[in-house]
Amino acid sequence: ADLEKRAETVFGPPPTAETSITAVETAAMLAHETNPILAKRVIGKDDVDIAAMIKKLGNSDWVRAGRSFYDANERVCPFCQQNTTETFGQSLNEYFDETFETDSKAIDDLIINYKTDSERLQRQVGLIITAPCRFLDVEKLKAEKALLDSRLISNLQRLAAKKKEPSQLVELESNSNEIGR
Repeated sequence: ADLEKRAETVFGPPPTAETSITAVETAAMLAHETNPILAKRVIGKDDVDIAAMIKKLGNSDWVRAGRSFYDANERVCPFCQQNTTETFGQSLNEYFDETFETDSKAIDDLIINYKTDSERLQRQVGLIITAPCRFLDVEKLKAEKALLDSRLISNLQRLAAKKKEPSQLVELESNSNEIGR
């Protein structure tokens, strides 16, 4: 009993178990930041008769936006309000071909996946902050989360700009320093 009492004064109370910090899944977020569609100019087909004009004017995004109005306006140009020929409508459809549609869908999918994965990441980091471990610098983690949150918002805005103007090249701010730690 005497030895136990002496050992207790040296070693103190028995250590308590700390809750472990759950691992945060970051691979998907980092993969989104380097998605090849961001560095691709999504434009129509080059071998259509109107392609040269659209390319020269550099207004593929503008023509794409007006295309929905053209379809709804029964072959009347939404820009100049003149009747057009059936071949003009076919040229528009050929210009914005399957590759264009596939790439546009890839942009839409990237936006959905980035938003979903960023929300999941923010929730995971938030949970770590609300139930911290004593070995964790919570204030530093809160500051890192604030930086991460602002970058995620900025990247979502850049993705929205890519959707609006798919012919533009977009580069997302990397979060590898914040989520790779």
